Amino acid sequence: MPLSFCDLRVIFQEAFFICSLFVVIACFVWIISEIVLN
Repeated sequence: MPLSFCDLRVIFQEAFFICSLFVVIACFVWIISEIVLN
């Protein structure tokens, strides 16, 4: 069964949310490591 455009849009939104969440976590870890090391 082929994916519809709505399904692709939902998958893209979920992927974008997960990527942005990973970026926020990576920035938070980097800031914490900068504070700890300095």
